[in-house]
Amino acid sequence: MKKSYIINYELINYYQKNKQIEDIIKELGGDYVCPQPGTWIIKTRLDPIQITEELKPIFSPQDHLLVFQIKNNFWGLQEEGVWKFIRRYIF
Repeated sequence: MKKSYIINYELINYYQKNKQIEDIIKELGGDYVCPQPGTWIIKTRLDPIQITEELKPIFSPQDHLLVFQIKNNFWGLQEEGVWKFIRRYIF
């Protein structure tokens, strides 16, 4: 069963590493949206440990990564297209 997650990261060399991270996230086997730099909302069969292990080779000791499972209880300020994607593909 697929679950929904927020992936958030801070990179020391953002512009150098971000494309690599983006490519890995897109290959995690699910739906995804990037509503703002360094933040992804994804739906995948992987668990947080597996997601972290997939991304880990890109990260240096100075970089930061968080992976949270999310439920259908959310609110915020985003573009309408992001909300439509979340409602249709994430929940």
